[in-house]
Amino acid sequence: MLRLLAEREVDRRHSVRFQVEPAYSSVRVREIGALMTPRDGHVYDLSMRGMRFELDDDAFPCGTELEIEIRLPGLCGAIHLKARVVRAASDERAYGPCSVAVEFGRDARGAIARKSLLRLFAQRWLQLAA
Repeated sequence: MLRLLAEREVDRRHSVRFQVEPAYSSVRVREIGALMTPRDGHVYDLSMRGMRFELDDDAFPCGTELEIEIRLPGLCGAIHLKARVVRAASDERAYGPCSVAVEFGRDARGAIARKSLLRLFAQRWLQLAA
């Protein structure tokens, strides 16, 4: 049992995460290939490889491919990229916001987005996430 707990506490991330104030961030997501209205939420933390955000309704299932638009202070415009859901809040919750974690795609649009993120992180106004 102790070994399992110790394994869960290991941080396997390859990129440094930065905390974002949800009140000053926005994310708009849409499932790729689905005819649906984009869903709005707030960014909680962000790295060069992915991010965690919150939606006010149901989360997307793991493996879902998304188109994402991120708006943050310190950026001239929005960052547009593709991502894949790697973790989502439990479906057992009856109400309330759902947390979703995504990994950014490795396409050309993702490369452009990473340059914008590098400029943002270089400004050093974001705090490291725990």
